[in-house]
Amino acid sequence: MAGALYPPPEAKALMRYTNTILHIYYFLMSGPMDDEKWKILVQRELLTEEEAEKLQLQAADRGAAEKNRKWLGHTIAQGDIFMPLCHEHPGTMGEGALAVLERAAAHFSSSMAQRGAFKT
Repeated sequence: MAGALYPPPEAKALMRYTNTILHIYYFLMSGPMDDEKWKILVQRELLTEEEAEKLQLQAADRGAAEKNRKWLGHTIAQGDIFMPLCHEHPGTMGEGALAVLERAAAHFSSSMAQRGAFKT
């Protein structure tokens, strides 16, 4: 149907992403997305490396937003500071978690080499 409604490049992209979604749903039946599952999506040319990395980052950022939604009001009411540190398996970190890690590395490290080691 996509081939009848869209030009070939758009139809191909639509089918590729639809197939990707179905693969992810299937993979999630056996547990969270891990390195091997993301590699399979790239090997089967359903996603590029860049697309896989972006999807993993979006999941981490969405997790942080969900934590904010659930906890930010409570912590502000108590006078506390809340920073949602969210990462996805296999270790893709959201922007908030990366910012905290960068600040800690800058504070506790005196050289770029030490900062790199701190963040590893």
